[in-house]
Amino acid sequence: MSNPRTLAVATATNMHLHGELRQDQYICIRDGLEYFESLKERDQALENMWNEFADVPMNPDTECMEEPFLDFPAGTRREDIWHWFDERHSKGVAYLLYGLYGQEKEPAKCYTVVDSSYDVGLSTYAFWSREAAEQSVRDSIAGVVAELKGRDWDTVRVLEQDSSFTVYVPDTGISYEWTISETKIR
Repeated sequence: MSNPRTLAVATATNMHLHGELRQDQYICIRDGLEYFESLKERDQALENMWNEFADVPMNPDTECMEEPFLDFPAGTRREDIWHWFDERHSKGVAYLLYGLYGQEKEPAKCYTVVDSSYDVGLSTYAFWSREAAEQSVRDSIAGVVAELKGRDWDTVRVLEQDSSFTVYVPDTGISYEWTISETKIR
């Protein structure tokens, strides 16, 4: 089977030879089919379309589009449109879906919690939002304070400074520290 451009040229030529296209229409079509846009230009155009596609409402139950997009009518399965992009973008739909734009875009960020305690040592974990990281630290602080008070430590101190949190019992060497920092994912 011929590639789509060769087929389009043959169709336009046939239509012109049979009087179905005027000379100016034929030249316009041929010129358009002869034009080669750069890979970068094509990818950029597809990325712009992908951003427009993100605004098209979709039924979450059926994953079908609720409005037309490009030549796809309403009711088209989202995955069918993804395949269309995958066939055309040089890096595929995964690049578009997951924002793998390399140096062109700002890297994704997360919030890393470094947890250090006198009895366990060091652990690190990450969250997509600062709020989730802070909530995790606050939950940990509440658990540690309850545990220490349950062990009859009367003087338990909690300090909070910017992104740093400490729970300690004065004059004992017992301390727990948490630090939250923004981290970029590459």
